[in-house]
Amino acid sequence: MPRLPRIQVTNCLYYIRSFGNLNQNIFMDKMDYKAYLELLGKYKQKYGFKLFSFALMPNQLDLLLELKEGSNISIVMHDLNSSYTKYFNSAYQRKGHLFRERFKSVVVEKERYLLNIIEYIHVRPLALGMAREQSECIFTSSIFYLSENAAKGEADEGIRKIINMDNEIAEVQDLLKRKFPQKNTYADFIAGIIKEELKELSKTIEHSKVIGSERFIESVQRQIGERQSQIESRERKSALRPRFIFYLTIVLASSAAFALVFTKKAAQTVIVPQEKTGGETPVKTAKEVPVLTPPAGLDKTAWAVAIKPKAETEIPYPRLDKIVFNDGRVYSDYLLARGYAASNYSLTIQDDGTLLWETMQFNQKTQDRAFLRGEVSSQAMRGTIILRSKGREDATFYFNTFSLG
Repeated sequence: MPRLPRIQVTNCLYYIRSFGNLNQNIFMDKMDYKAYLELLGKYKQKYGFKLFSFALMPNQLDLLLELKEGSNISIVMHDLNSSYTKYFNSAYQRKGHLFRERFKSVVVEKERYLLNIIEYIHVRPLALGMAREQSECIFTSSIFYLSENAAKGEADEGIRKIINMDNEIAEVQDLLKRKFPQKNTYADFIAGIIKEELKELSKTIEHSKVIGSERFIESVQRQIGERQSQIESRERKSALRPRFIFYLTIVLASSAAFALVFTKKAAQTVIVPQEKTGGETPVKTAKEVPVLTPPAGLDKTAWAVAIKPKAETEIPYPRLDKIVFNDGRVYSDYLLARGYAASNYSLTIQDDGTLLWETMQFNQKTQDRAFLRGEVSSQAMRGTIILRSKGREDATFYFNTFSLG
């Protein structure tokens, strides 16, 4: 089976395994473990997923999740691990990636494998030699399933107060009663698990992307096929977009050039008297001088521009944009959509007829600022856009109108 898209599959679990980048440790002390659990609790509440099991180990972690309808496992894990990376890098004064770029994800049929996967996660620290017995596995969810007597003392470490799994525990206990009525507690259940069964399950997890009955696997494959068809359909449409955008920008650029020429012709005409000598009495003649009165020099024009960053930056900007001048104000289609308000602009006309304009725009929501400056000469525009965000370096972008030749 090809690599699974990160899709939402109904009535399933996601077994997640995430490693430290280059197998480095992601937890250095107890405070780090607790910090991750606090973030896990935060995003559990934000995205509404169920957490049935977890095991945090020095250089890796295991999670067993059930997503809320409409959620995406990639988004959940990205937010969770990114937030922890920021904490870890700040705590240890480091930079760069902490986790491997792609985490392991296995889609699991819930009813059939929930109990077994929970126990598999709980015993992994033992299997990897990171603990001698389960009571030493402090930062696993086993303490939530064991009785108070078994979980008391140092093994708890206050974890029950950090993250809430009450609903999940109740659901597991209900499943235990239905499937194994002779087992009174979770401890009774794990006591009856055969080690060979866990070894087989381990092999299955290592080599499978979907675990479940034939019917479940067929359902997942069907959903993957539907998802792939949707992706291919979008890709076919996307393949047509560059050609459409090319012709659209040509039209916009042509319209902008025409509008600029039209504006110049429609500019105010001033009659300048001149003296013509050659006789005894001076003769008054006149000539017409076109005058561009700001902001009429650019008003009612639109310019399709190509954007190029000055250097690598975390602040995004699309490759294409449109700058519009209307009623004495200027805006960029992209910046306007991002929340920057249209603004007044200054306009200077140089002796050679070049138009210089500039403005500053403010984003009320993010408190960010944009500084735009451009010049128009020979029916073409070029300039710079500087984006200033708090806590980030300024990002500079160059722009040019498209060539019509």
